[in-house]
Amino acid sequence: FDPEEATERGIIDGALFWEELEARLAGSDEELAAVRGLDYSSVSRAQVDLSGPRVAVVHGQGMITAGESGWASPLGVSMGDETMIEALEQALEDERIEGVLLRLDTPGGLGLASDRIGRTVERVAREKPVVISSVDLNASGGYMISYRCSTIVALPNSVVGSIGSIAARGSMAELSEKLGVSWDRVTVGPHATILSPVLPLTEKEFARFEEVHEEDYQDWLAGISEYRGMTAAQIEGLAGGRVFTGRQALGNGLIDDLGGFQDALAILKQQVGIDPGEEVTYVHLPKRKTLWEEITSGDWPAVTARATLALGMRGETQQKLLESIAFWQSWLESGQPLALCTWRF
Repeated sequence: FDPEEATERGIIDGALFWEELEARLAGSDEELAAVRGLDYSSVSRAQVDLSGPRVAVVHGQGMITAGESGWASPLGVSMGDETMIEALEQALEDERIEGVLLRLDTPGGLGLASDRIGRTVERVAREKPVVISSVDLNASGGYMISYRCSTIVALPNSVVGSIGSIAARGSMAELSEKLGVSWDRVTVGPHATILSPVLPLTEKEFARFEEVHEEDYQDWLAGISEYRGMTAAQIEGLAGGRVFTGRQALGNGLIDDLGGFQDALAILKQQVGIDPGEEVTYVHLPKRKTLWEEITSGDWPAVTARATLALGMRGETQQKLLESIAFWQSWLESGQPLALCTWRF
């Protein structure tokens, strides 16, 4: 519909040009008193008397990987197990923090990294209430992290579940043969080369590879069964990589409630013993790196995003910034000495 038709049919409430909307919002004032989002977010809750009991909000976003959170090209932002474990332990050790709200937006990732984060969540939950707040995605490794908590909350249309596992071992055996490359080795034991990328798996090795993978998968199912109070058969029917909306997940017993951040916070308040109407002080974890830390750690996508946001860059200006950062990245990562003429900047 065009704006007039949409208004007639009740889909929208009206059609105005920006100048007309600005005049309406300004009312009797000479001009509209508008506040930019950056200005609004820079004001702390304490400055406007919105402080109270401390609650940790731990943010986990992106593909789950080993090491520190950052950028996993070409998949985008990543959730590193070391970063998440450090943030959760910080929330546990800070006696002023009364509860943890774990915000997850992840399609999953490495099983071992997910399990490490999940075990830390389990340890924190023994001491302080932990409520999971699912955003768009809380699947696979994300659910491996979540199921050990007493309360999992998801949006009605969140993607939840994908209780499944993929194990792969790349093989360059045929490629090596085509290139005329041969490999020599000395081994001890019948399966010493089971993870070799240049040899095909034997039938026995493949069977063992599959057996170990299945054992890990069954351990995961058993853990969900124990924590969610369901039978193994019930979990098996929900596993196998099946995905659900938040509403379906609630009906199937995979989560405990529907809602967003404020709904999860209300549940956490109840578990901690905070009055529903009382304001809280948020402690956001993990702490964001400084610009210098991002540069020295080589987190160039984060540097670019920060600069673009701060300068409000668009179009050609943004492209020039990206080219400049790419230039310095290529030099700084090469490990070669870098000399600049004193009269050039």
